[in-house]
Amino acid sequence: MSRIDEIAIEAAVNLLRNIPWGPGRDELLAKAAKLNSEASFERGWDNYSTAARLNWNADLHQFAAEARFPREGDVMVGRMRERVLGRLSELVRGVHLDHDVSELTRTVDLAVDAAIPSLDDEDRVALIDELAAEAFLDDPDFWKSEAAVRPAA
Repeated sequence: MSRIDEIAIEAAVNLLRNIPWGPGRDELLAKAAKLNSEASFERGWDNYSTAARLNWNADLHQFAAEARFPREGDVMVGRMRERVLGRLSELVRGVHLDHDVSELTRTVDLAVDAAIPSLDDEDRVALIDELAAEAFLDDPDFWKSEAAVRPAA
């Protein structure tokens, strides 16, 4: 198993810990739909940060439903992996959280950052080739040279 797969799995487990065990797939998906509906209502009242948190919570419920009770055609596990690897590539490149983004993007980035295990400089350099192979980084030699001259983000 590759290092990025290990990190993606650990991050997924950390994200799934936010959703209690017990409810079945249908209950989790119903909760996700309800949270998305509430988010839409809040957005209508210009409560964007509340709507972002509700949307993210809905995504987590759908993720839990699909990860715990997988079925053909499920997409959320792949989407979460993409989110984790996308943010991981930003961390490897030293990209700090952007404050000029939507509330939902900021909410997701903060949650994913908290779910990703801490990385040392050796991890960052080792991940560059793997992230390049997954098309999350271009020019791995450049990023390795950058990692050698700058401290971690």
